[in-house]
Amino acid sequence: MRKNSFSKDDIVLIRCMITGESEDYYRGKDYQGNRYLIVKNQFFKHLAVGDDRTFYAYKKEDMRLFSGKAALYPITHEEYLELLGEERSAGKTLKELGVNLRNL
Repeated sequence: MRKNSFSKDDIVLIRCMITGESEDYYRGKDYQGNRYLIVKNQFFKHLAVGDDRTFYAYKKEDMRLFSGKAALYPITHEEYLELLGEERSAGKTLKELGVNLRNL
């Protein structure tokens, strides 16, 4: 895993539709109409225009770099769980919680 330069308070869970692509980033739009630039990385580089994705990302608003759009730097689920540390109850799977469809 890469060394994180952000904290769990900087992370957002976002769902958006991929609306475009360039060499270094994707363009996305959420369901409230907000537009984002999603920076490509080794874990997040095989998307296509029209994909509807939900993911955790470090959100950075830099007016100089991206014309006022928020830039999202996606992280893996494992990186998110590592940031949670002891507060992992929100990140546990149903299996880890001992829940299955039969006992719901």
